[in-house]
Amino acid sequence: IKAGIAQQIRQKQAVIDRLPELIQEGILDEATADLRRYTLQTEIAAIRQQQAQLPPINLLEIAQTVSIPQFWQDLSEAERRFYFLEFLQRIDLIRDEADWAIALKFIF
Repeated sequence: IKAGIAQQIRQKQAVIDRLPELIQEGILDEATADLRRYTLQTEIAAIRQQQAQLPPINLLEIAQTVSIPQFWQDLSEAERRFYFLEFLQRIDLIRDEADWAIALKFIF
C-alpha cells in the first residue's frame, strides 16, 4: 500500500514538474497551470495524510523500543503524546459503588 501511495505522489509531482514546460510550449496558460499546480498539491497533501495514517511497517520493533523506560524519558512531551495515542487501543472506565478506575488497553 505504501509503495502505491509513493507512486501516486511521484506521478503527481512529475506532472507539477512538467507544468513550466507546458507553459513554454503554449499548451497551458499561466492561470491554468497555477490552478493545476494547486489542485495537484492539494491531492498530494491528501495522499500524504492517508500515508501518515497507515500503521508503521515494523510495529514489533517499535513496540519493543517503547517498552524501554529510557525511551520515554528522552522524548519531548509532544512525542510522548504521539506514541501514547498511537498504541492506545481503548480506555475503559470501571465504576463501582464509590470507586472509579481507568483501564488502558494498548496494542503491543
